[in-house]
Amino acid sequence: MRLLRCTLLLLLVCFAASAQNPQEKEKNKDKNDLQKDKIRGKVKTMSVTGFTVVRRDGKLQKGRTVHTAISKFNDKGYLLEFNSTAGDDTVQGEYIHFKATKSLFKYDNSGVLVSNSRYNGDGILEDSASYKVDAKGNRIDWNTYKGDGSLEWNYNREYDISGNLVESNEYFKGALKSRHTYKYDDKMNIKEENSFEGDGRLKLKELFKYDDKRNVTEITDYDKTGVFKARYTYGYDNQGNQIEEKEFDNEFSNKFKKIITRYDNENNVIEVTQFNEKGKTTYECKLDKWGNHVKDATYKQDGTLIEKITQVYKYDDKGSEVENERFNAKGKSTMKIKNIYTYDKEGNWFIKIVYENDKPKRITERIFDYY
Repeated sequence: MRLLRCTLLLLLVCFAASAQNPQEKEKNKDKNDLQKDKIRGKVKTMSVTGFTVVRRDGKLQKGRTVHTAISKFNDKGYLLEFNSTAGDDTVQGEYIHFKATKSLFKYDNSGVLVSNSRYNGDGILEDSASYKVDAKGNRIDWNTYKGDGSLEWNYNREYDISGNLVESNEYFKGALKSRHTYKYDDKMNIKEENSFEGDGRLKLKELFKYDDKRNVTEITDYDKTGVFKARYTYGYDNQGNQIEEKEFDNEFSNKFKKIITRYDNENNVIEVTQFNEKGKTTYECKLDKWGNHVKDATYKQDGTLIEKITQVYKYDDKGSEVENERFNAKGKSTMKIKNIYTYDKEGNWFIKIVYENDKPKRITERIFDYY
């Protein structure tokens, strides 16, 4: 169920400090790795080390080293190598273990990722992947390998002369696990997608409808025997943002589950509300323009409140989060995070001191080497 998957996703990210909405993902599509992480300037290497906090002579000082991660970038801002040491820490009362690992990334002359490899703390290869793209930049082949070099997964795709995906296949250790085929209308919109089991049996058929702006307005699912499974309808605002999704479990019923999404003037998602078939609210959240959840509430099927959590965020003039306070349903503060930064001339912070409930907990140091 598409609505169910959406709900689970929303619940999973309800406390994420930097959850991205679809518009934000679209904005990041052509950004390099530095830009995605909001790192300014042409960075060659970035070393990030976390420390505990101690007081000496009345001043906060770096204590025990918790964890270090070093990232290396090419001159185009893409990640070439990532090294991480092992470490343990407690963040907001939750234990976190950092694994020692090393990852390598390779690109072709056009800047397209062609392979990556991941090693454990002893330098032993754990897994790797290789990629191939066609002349139009479409990924047509993707192989993943185990540490011993044996092929594990293979994904391949076929495109027509117009660049439309017409078939995708998924293999596990050489055996076909699933296949998807696609058909298009005269406007190059996908009008039909068929999903098959590895043995060729049809698993699911989906039919699509669009408005004159090529927005999907309806998707209907049928099972392997052609029996109706579900229908989803979508509504949009004048900017093309999806503002409504309805799910019908019965082909002839007028009852539906619904998700309503609201946006600000910059097309950032600021509110998401889910309703059951009786029109009762089952989940709602509010977000700021950075995608942070400032309110999350879940309800029983009769609309009775189960849990409500609100968060307040504050930022400095560089867009860095300086404060985050969480409140329970009664308005009582349950966690307050305060960050104090020191910036370099490029505008990147190189020292961050984190306070939890007004107690200094961590000092993070970033060392940059610029091109």
